[in-house]
Amino acid sequence: MELNMRCRSCDGQRLGLILSLGRMPLANSYLTSEQLSRPERLYPLDFVLCPDCTLVQITETVPPEILFREHLHFSSDSDARRTHAPTAADNVLAHVADLNGFVRGVALRLMDEGVVQFEVPYVKDLIDHVEFDTIHHEHLCYFSLTALDRLSHRHGLRLLDVERLPIHGGSLRVQFVRAASHQRTRESVPTLLREETAWGVGRQEFYDSFARRVEQLRARLCLLLTDLRRKGKRIAAYGAAAKGSTLLNFCSLSRNTIEFVVDRNPHKQGRYMPGVRIPILAPDQLLAQMPDYTLLLTWNFGDEILAQQAAYRQRGGKFITPVPEPTIA
Repeated sequence: MELNMRCRSCDGQRLGLILSLGRMPLANSYLTSEQLSRPERLYPLDFVLCPDCTLVQITETVPPEILFREHLHFSSDSDARRTHAPTAADNVLAHVADLNGFVRGVALRLMDEGVVQFEVPYVKDLIDHVEFDTIHHEHLCYFSLTALDRLSHRHGLRLLDVERLPIHGGSLRVQFVRAASHQRTRESVPTLLREETAWGVGRQEFYDSFARRVEQLRARLCLLLTDLRRKGKRIAAYGAAAKGSTLLNFCSLSRNTIEFVVDRNPHKQGRYMPGVRIPILAPDQLLAQMPDYTLLLTWNFGDEILAQQAAYRQRGGKFITPVPEPTIA
């Protein structure tokens, strides 16, 4: 097991702790009934800042032969397919252990006037909206534009354009070109770089309150769920996603609190959530069993899910959105 004590981008050694989520199971390792009798391997999940290049990252690199042994992650389908010219690598860079090797390879293959595009989780949105549940062992890095700027310069690339997106709780869509390209850098790039400098992208002080706000969110959510259970209310959850695994385990929400989790993915149905071992069922079980409340683990698709579950809500079922603040709808 490799414990990454140097920055994944600049090799700096001054990593500062932002948040420790403790020892956690692998978020996408859903259990079969046969595996329930066996202990699960747990791995540290520590969230740190490199002040030298501003990259926020986790410290642990789980070997891929372990990480993906029982991996059941499936990306959601989208009708909005890309039709423009840049070579796109969306939701890839955050998963790469060897950042410099990967970007070096991209730079070597990029044509003189070519454009490469990445979408990455934006660390500012994660911090602002207390999205601690998006932290797990497959997401190694959480980017600012400043961190991407310094990483790209190291390998003969430069930023061409950037766009902030709401997807996945807040993301950046970033385009790069060769440093010598004739294409002019869009104004969006220096604008966002200045904004990041202003809010303190590389200063530990900006991130210091995050752990406290995460603890407050956990306390409020657990108090709400405990109070509902004390009143005899039944609670389920929606979304057997990696963020759901992080939240359930960090909040120690077992079957004593959450009866079952529903998910549309048939490959997850019949399995159990890592760590907390809550059974995963099909979404039709919300109507069939009518729990009083359903914890919305996949809150980033909240509007879509609430619309899909109109019948459950019409019959009195309510959803609890945990992030950024526990609310009932």
